[in-house]
Amino acid sequence: MTPGDGEDRRAELEDSFFAKPRDGLRERLREAEQNRTRQMETLAEVSGIEDVEVLEKLVLLGIRSETLAALTLYPLVAVAWADGDVDRHEREAVLRGAEARGVAPGSVAYDLIAGWLAERPDALLLPAWRALVGELVGRLTPEWRVVFAREFLARAQAVADASGGFLALDKTSSIERRLLDDLRAAFE
Repeated sequence: MTPGDGEDRRAELEDSFFAKPRDGLRERLREAEQNRTRQMETLAEVSGIEDVEVLEKLVLLGIRSETLAALTLYPLVAVAWADGDVDRHEREAVLRGAEARGVAPGSVAYDLIAGWLAERPDALLLPAWRALVGELVGRLTPEWRVVFAREFLARAQAVADASGGFLALDKTSSIERRLLDDLRAAFE
């Protein structure tokens, strides 16, 4: 067997698989790949992210240019879910935080955030958020990084404080505190 034989055999198998019409399967696969590539290019333009691995992860998680704003606010949702459920006060705090960042009620991003508050989202969104923040803060001056982190973490803290705590003395639970520390580390 020569070195090219393996590649030739692979091509033959692929050709034989697609030899008969299979409801346009080959064309649908090609279109899906082109669509994924377009989504990655659009996300790169909107976000400034150049890392192909990060872009692929975002697309696989269903993040599109119109939902990128929701991803930037995902940690507010994660803080709301930290204790296992989201109460009315936490929900309101998250949605106020979204509106303060320019996410308008009725927009795709707003509706996505509201959906995440109704049903716990995929845990993979937090690492995707970390990757996004890593890309974004790497482009900021140290002064702007501090401002960006302070503003974001204040909103996350407001969500943690929204429900109150034991006898309303300590509004932030230990689980929320650990998550807030994790979020803070993403900005360093």
